[in-house]
Amino acid sequence: MADVVDAYIEAAWEKGLREVRVIHGRGRGVQRNRIQRRLERNRYVERFQDAPGDRGGWGATVVWLVDEPPD
Repeated sequence: MADVVDAYIEAAWEKGLREVRVIHGRGRGVQRNRIQRRLERNRYVERFQDAPGDRGGWGATVVWLVDEPPD
């Protein structure tokens, strides 16, 4: 799953998107934790947080991408 998230983030950045949402489901938070740990290390990610309630709440993460090309 981590490779899919990385590919999604990179493709979104290349298309000029600067905000995306990753839907991982609610459950016990296992996927959420894995994805958010991966986002911490992704060079295209500026910041992220749990989505607001009307955009998925705890079942999704909103990700803001960097403006400048990463090194």
